[in-house]
Amino acid sequence: MTAVTAATRLDARLDALAQVTDPGPGVTRPSFSPREREAHELVAAWARDDGARVETDPAGNTVLVYGEGDPYLLLGSHLDSVPAGGRFDGTVGVLAGMEAAAATSGELELGVRVVAFSAEEGARFGRPCLGSELATGAAPDGLLHRLRDATGASAAEVARETGLTPQDCEPWLRAPSVCAYLEVHIEQGLVLEQERVRLGVVDVIAGADRFAVEIEGYAQHSGTTPMPGRRDALAAAAEIVLAAERVGHDARHGVATVGRLDVEPNSPTTVPGAVRAVIDVRDVDAGRQRASVDAVRAAIDEITDRRATPATVTELASRAPVMLSAWPRRALAAACADEQLPYRVLPSGAGHDAAVVAHVAPAALLFVPTPNGRSHAPDEACRTEDVAAACVVLAGALRRLDRDAAGAGAIPEPEQED
Repeated sequence: MTAVTAATRLDARLDALAQVTDPGPGVTRPSFSPREREAHELVAAWARDDGARVETDPAGNTVLVYGEGDPYLLLGSHLDSVPAGGRFDGTVGVLAGMEAAAATSGELELGVRVVAFSAEEGARFGRPCLGSELATGAAPDGLLHRLRDATGASAAEVARETGLTPQDCEPWLRAPSVCAYLEVHIEQGLVLEQERVRLGVVDVIAGADRFAVEIEGYAQHSGTTPMPGRRDALAAAAEIVLAAERVGHDARHGVATVGRLDVEPNSPTTVPGAVRAVIDVRDVDAGRQRASVDAVRAAIDEITDRRATPATVTELASRAPVMLSAWPRRALAAACADEQLPYRVLPSGAGHDAAVVAHVAPAALLFVPTPNGRSHAPDEACRTEDVAAACVVLAGALRRLDRDAAGAGAIPEPEQED
């Protein structure tokens, strides 16, 4: 495989996947939706054309077997998207994994597989990485029945409509069967672009706490209800939004975001009676992450007590920062050096399936630049030549990992720190 031949096929496949979307701007492939399944079927067809065998588990994770054998090296990412998202988030990782797996087919002693995880994005149900959580056994009992989308449907119900039964998924992704997991992803930021570096080797993935806040006000006529004494749930939510923003600003390397507000009755002539907000707090340092969560929770208590708008807080997801394994990271860095491709080590502020896999098997994450720094938006950008370069690096890392495992006679354990 050369970068030129990889780029040609990547362009065609990225174009084809971008057409698999619900109507509207950008790419919309919700988790556990018909469009997500269509994307998985398209990728599976391409893999069969490559000579790979295809498996799908009850959670909808699609596994493309390019090289039989156990233990095996695993590559991949996801194919679902946020509403009106970009065409590169997740897809470049699956396609790059397929290119590297095809390029090394028949060369390695270890098996080689590519996984397209389902339901990685947390936009629909408030919790990300459901597919990889189910594959690794990390999903808590009953989770799929508790998580609900904006219509009130549970994740289990939505999945069942597309023929999936994720609650029946038996964990299959773990060492020693999975020797190492490698994922390629767009950076979703500007570090690589501003430093004019072709690739990034990620050392730590930020942790994230996501929780819902149900604010109870009192719905009244907006014209006849005096301002004093109102119990306006949206006004309380507005204060909480600004408080979360202040916490994020104070966190140095952390962030805090209120990305969703559902207002009832959502009428211009009615004082809002109830609001549901979803808050996302992230940091690469576990202590600072906990401190930020505590600060946001304290602000919620103070604001809602002062305004007489009781609030209920429900945790949706909580993950500590994850230090990725040194062994596959070294293989990626060495492969970059072999190809004389400049790279740098950097953290990831976004969550990825690699963070879930890292708890059960050695995992590493390779970033390609995002030229405009925008992601989760229709104008998300990525250069195909950078993805093609990542494919070459992936193939080189697979060869190194295969040699290392064969020489050691054993598979290294995960080396991650919370």
